[in-house]
Amino acid sequence: MAYVLLFVTLLHLITLAMLFIATMEKSWWVWDGMENSDLWYNCRFDNFTGTWLCASSKETDWLQAVQVLMVLSVAFSSVSFLVFLGQLFTMSKGGLFYFTGLCQLFAGLMAFSAALIYTLHNKEILQDPRELTSGHFGYCFILAWVCVPILVELIEICRLVAQNKLSERKHREALPAAQFCLRCSIDVHGPSNVQLVPAYLLLAEANMGLGDLALVTELLSQAEWAVLKSPDCGYAVHHQLQRSLGRLHMATGKLEAALFNFANDIYYASEEYGLDSTVTCGGYFLMADVFAKQGKTMIARSLYFQVADSWHCHLTKLFKTHLQNVPNSKMLLEASYVEVDELLRTMLEFEQNDPRKNSLQIALVAHCLAMLWFLGGDSAKALQFGNTALQAIQLIPNHDLTEPIQGLLQLVCGQQTDPHPGSE
Repeated sequence: MAYVLLFVTLLHLITLAMLFIATMEKSWWVWDGMENSDLWYNCRFDNFTGTWLCASSKETDWLQAVQVLMVLSVAFSSVSFLVFLGQLFTMSKGGLFYFTGLCQLFAGLMAFSAALIYTLHNKEILQDPRELTSGHFGYCFILAWVCVPILVELIEICRLVAQNKLSERKHREALPAAQFCLRCSIDVHGPSNVQLVPAYLLLAEANMGLGDLALVTELLSQAEWAVLKSPDCGYAVHHQLQRSLGRLHMATGKLEAALFNFANDIYYASEEYGLDSTVTCGGYFLMADVFAKQGKTMIARSLYFQVADSWHCHLTKLFKTHLQNVPNSKMLLEASYVEVDELLRTMLEFEQNDPRKNSLQIALVAHCLAMLWFLGGDSAKALQFGNTALQAIQLIPNHDLTEPIQGLLQLVCGQQTDPHPGSE
């Protein structure tokens, strides 16, 4: 994750440089290119000498407010960057950038307030008899505004990086991005805001994969508190929180509590995404895992079958779309190949290891895996799981699934035997 560290460090420097330039440069308001004003001086270009002649701006309450706010934004951003560098090399694993986040939050709020005051009260600040329509805002004013949305963009970048690494089960690599996502969310939204919940959950999942359950408990408690203070937050947030709490309770052996969380997870996910969504199926799968741990095999098998059936319908649609040569059909998957592969393999191993093997369930799951890796471009895995599915479904005479499985195997074999273009 070195590139994430480098990117965030550069972003700190860029933000600090932009704030410094916006505070000190002479271009907050421009009059026809020959005269401009900043927070400190009014300058006019002298054609005779070819130089800028500057005089101190007339002090007003609004101008002094903008001056103080911009100076404070530079100060807070400088402190945030220096502390960030110190924490980067001294902070223990799983530590959070609360202080640097608070400093950067203040820097952003100061710059935002200064730019807003200048926008609303530029006539009082400039104190010029000319009409403002003959001039326009300068680039320094624009820089002050731009510093704020940079932080919002960083949150999304860090979230996507962390989510991608987590879906690949690379928890250690996801940790820095998840930390920065939380830090930047605090910068923008402030502490204890419901907008921080997705970042808390990402960081909790990364630490859960690393086995730090004490920190996971702390992070999820903060997320739960933020949600409790915002009862109107959406179903998606509730679903994500309940799923994370259920996973924590599974890891700590509190299986009844985990079942309660996963039941809530399924309810909220079905309200947000629909009952047949593969997102909702994730809750059923986790609930089946709990029942399997409790030795309730029949209930686990029933839930696994529901998950397998939903994924089979979803992958069949993707498979048919792919055969129609529709661009980017792979992007329709709601989870990464690694994540889905792990889920389907778990169900396949459960059936294969059970003394009362269910041939239909084995065929259904194996066919899912074959379609998944056909879409993923791995013909070897597609062929392997396709053969497993065919062997299982042949134990059930004249079943409707036989033909689709045979058709998939023919496509895979055709890909392996077709010569590459231009090889003749």
